[in-house]
Amino acid sequence: MQRQAITDQISQSEALVRGIDEALAFIDNRSQKDMDMKTLFGGFDPALFEDEAKEWWGKTDAWAITAKRTRHYTETDWKRYHSEHNEICAGFAALAARDASPESAEAKNLAKAYADLIDRWFYPCDSAQMTALADMYDNDVWF
Repeated sequence: MQRQAITDQISQSEALVRGIDEALAFIDNRSQKDMDMKTLFGGFDPALFEDEAKEWWGKTDAWAITAKRTRHYTETDWKRYHSEHNEICAGFAALAARDASPESAEAKNLAKAYADLIDRWFYPCDSAQMTALADMYDNDVWF
């Protein structure tokens, strides 16, 4: 079972890398291929988990605000969001590669930038929301 779980994680990671490569090629205008939501999310199809997400968060203010904000996002908007998101994540990866402390000023600045990103694109994201997101990422098999 552990072997299969790891194999599944590798497959998911490979799909994410392919999606990132496609997104970068698209952003760099090296690809004329239209991108769908699955491609924009690095191989992850958000529609597969829409019912689960709605069950968990559908009655929250964050859900309502996000639905209102994202309803009219264009492909260009999504690409801009992913570009900003990837830049912040690359910053976190660089910190991790250097074994930087999560308490460092640089890490705190990146965490603030991530909260601001969520706040700008989806819903107001205060420290309690960031803690909930961190817990979700830490405990969810997809992250």
